[in-house]
Amino acid sequence: MTYSIETSGGYVHYQECNTGSGTTEQGYVKDMASDGQCAIVYTVLNGAGKNGPIANQAKACPKGTETQFSWYYPGYAPVQVAVYLKEV
Repeated sequence: MTYSIETSGGYVHYQECNTGSGTTEQGYVKDMASDGQCAIVYTVLNGAGKNGPIANQAKACPKGTETQFSWYYPGYAPVQVAVYLKEV
């Protein structure tokens, strides 16, 4: 499945793939605003919510910067991996 998340200054586009033995999240995050902040995509596992422990993260800044990411979570089903976008 392919997903996108957008905020006022950031954008993430990613694909989620379940291989049967784990889940892969891959795509890119892009900083969309000249606001002094960075766009950060991150994952949290096992339903911990957006404030749970971060499993992985990728950052893009300044404006126009695009950062690729590819993360594999062996043994995790897609419903156990949540992807979030924030600006800091």
